[in-house]
Amino acid sequence: MTIGLGLLALLGFAFWLLWSKLHNIEQKLFKMHDEMGSSLKYIEEQLHLTQRMIERMDENIPPVPQSVKDVWKEQEFLNKYE
Repeated sequence: MTIGLGLLALLGFAFWLLWSKLHNIEQKLFKMHDEMGSSLKYIEEQLHLTQRMIERMDENIPPVPQSVKDVWKEQEFLNKYE
């Protein structure tokens, strides 16, 4: 009888240790998930900011004059046949 109760107590303690360890792992995973979510949100915000800056820069770049385009085309043509 005492061996049975001791075995039952030992199994209960082992179950509690296992549950405690799994609970700690779960808490760490939730914490990592939250940290990664906030990091990804920050990266996404930075990406949108960068995209808006690039769009504004594109709007502010003046068009290339036609004479410069002609010089580039001529230079490319000469480079192909050298």
